[in-house]
Amino acid sequence: MNEVEFSELIDCKFPYDDIPASEALVVQAKSISESATFMVLEEICRPPRDASASKEALVGLVETWRRNVDHPLANIMASTARAVASGSSCSVPEAIALMEQIAPYRGLYSALNIASFCCDDVEGVAETQADLVRALWER
Repeated sequence: MNEVEFSELIDCKFPYDDIPASEALVVQAKSISESATFMVLEEICRPPRDASASKEALVGLVETWRRNVDHPLANIMASTARAVASGSSCSVPEAIALMEQIAPYRGLYSALNIASFCCDDVEGVAETQADLVRALWER
């Protein structure tokens, strides 16, 4: 399975209420790519509106993801995903600092999305930074 197929498998269809299936998807993502691994984290912390998972369940799934992922960004991304999943936000400068940490890891669009959505960016400053990172990756 490639990244596109995996994305289609989990996009708005993540098994939030099935811990073993969720963990299996984390393991499967790891076998596909780093990007797929962060796709899972984004799906966990930013579920569709019709998902029935509680904030507590989402935070638990973030912990499941963290236990299974060995990546230099795993700790900071799990921390940010926990905040997003529980309805908290970070400051725009914190989001920008996170994006700067993500930037060296080309193609981690889901990680960048989590960083973009972790703050209340009413002035578009964080989104501008995310656009700069995307442009850097797409050169």
